[in-house]
Amino acid sequence: MMVDRSLVATPPGFRRDIGQRDPVLQVQFIRSNTFRWALAVAAVLAVFIIALFGFIYVKIDHYLIERSDRMIMTQVDFIA
Repeated sequence: MMVDRSLVATPPGFRRDIGQRDPVLQVQFIRSNTFRWALAVAAVLAVFIIALFGFIYVKIDHYLIERSDRMIMTQVDFIA
């Protein structure tokens, strides 16, 4: 069943071209507090994840160096 769109009531302030880009609305969106808070939270999360990966890398690096040194010393002691 087809409905004639001209007969359907639209709410006040409704725009049919809502899918088109409006540069003024984009600038207002970027300047909004909600966007800034979301950007700040995303930045804090990114810094936390980078710090966590850095910590894990340093710990694993230290562990692998110690393990390699122990293995080398064990082989040297066996040969000597």
